[in-house]
Amino acid sequence: MKNEKLQWHQAFSAALRIILGDEMQYLGDFIPMQFLYLPKLDKEENYWLQSLRNNLKAGEEIRTLMSNYEKNRTSKDYSAVMNLITRANWEQMEVEKKMCDALNELFAEELREADLRGRTEGLKLGKSEGLNLGKSEGLHQAAVETYQEMGLNYQDTRSRIKEKYQLTEDEARKIMEKHWKFT
Repeated sequence: MKNEKLQWHQAFSAALRIILGDEMQYLGDFIPMQFLYLPKLDKEENYWLQSLRNNLKAGEEIRTLMSNYEKNRTSKDYSAVMNLITRANWEQMEVEKKMCDALNELFAEELREADLRGRTEGLKLGKSEGLNLGKSEGLHQAAVETYQEMGLNYQDTRSRIKEKYQLTEDEARKIMEKHWKFT
């Protein structure tokens, strides 16, 4: 075994790439270590190496793992590490999944009611905003038409609209473009 090259699992190498980042380039293909004592590593800095074990606890630990993975799920390295962790902790992952399914069933009715309340409130708010927008649009149109009938020119009408409704120059211009009748 002395002359044999140590074979690393791809997930272990991926975890090292996650942790070492750009510094990994200095190591090349050869990683000058044979043994890592995980309990001595800083838990936050080496989160993914710490998770490369087969005794994760269902519940908070697995939910945290899933949450951390979700942030990086498009990375091949994170996927490789997560794949290994999931396979090593298959039973715990199943327990967590069943707990999530049970919670979803337990709260299904409440979730449906909350969804319905949210949709109803959204419709009310949308109608209210639509009515307000329609009223404003009608007032703007009436004002432009009235000023035009009074014989005011385009610039004076735009100035009055801007002042009357406290609009920006761009808002007043858009209203004029929409409602001014060129003859």
